[in-house]
Amino acid sequence: MNFRYVTGVEVPITICSYAKSKSIKIYVKEGYIKITKPVWYSQKDIMKYIEENKKYINEVYQKNKEKIKKNSILFQEYLLYLGKKYNLNIIQQHDKKIAKLEIRNENINVYIPQELSSNDKEYILTKCVNGMYKNITKIFVEGFLVKYTKIMNISMPRFRIKDCKTIWGSCSSKGNLNFNLKLAMLPSEIIEQIVIHELCHLTYMNHSKEFWNLVYRYCEKERYLQGKKCLKENIYNSFD
Repeated sequence: MNFRYVTGVEVPITICSYAKSKSIKIYVKEGYIKITKPVWYSQKDIMKYIEENKKYINEVYQKNKEKIKKNSILFQEYLLYLGKKYNLNIIQQHDKKIAKLEIRNENINVYIPQELSSNDKEYILTKCVNGMYKNITKIFVEGFLVKYTKIMNISMPRFRIKDCKTIWGSCSSKGNLNFNLKLAMLPSEIIEQIVIHELCHLTYMNHSKEFWNLVYRYCEKERYLQGKKCLKENIYNSFD
């Protein structure tokens, strides 16, 4: 990908021409700015446009960099694990080539090779942490599924643990369940509530009165609503 830079400010910019474009548009990507333009817009004109709008381009780029930094695991001081905060310690080792993760006391220690670029460190750390979350989530979800399918007298559904961005769990029209690998961040009782919620969708594929009556049959209403409130106030805004 070819990048250009705004005069006096190192802002990576890529310029793309599209036949269907009717005007210039600016898109903030992860680590760079993408500018799209009509094919008839000349190179001289686009460079003039960039120069005239360099203050705005720089501002949105810097804001995006701060957002990326804030969300980057490299800059996190702690991680949530089963509802509690654990200190995140990134330990670089010059004599190691393989990364590993361990949970000890109230610490999550990730050991990584020392000679890595920032992008490689981010990738390896994310892979290690997500791998931990996925394994723990699978243990809890599977355990609760076994428990409640017996209680509800229904067949064990197929399920997957995925890297979901906005939801904790879902139920497909075919009756397959999906769960967010980051459920392991939550207290076990909330994981249990989410499993119950999705299992009840096997009977009612909606949020009708009958659906909620079924949910509250297996999870006390007050406790369920408290868990839902906890989720909305902390990490995600969706509980379905």
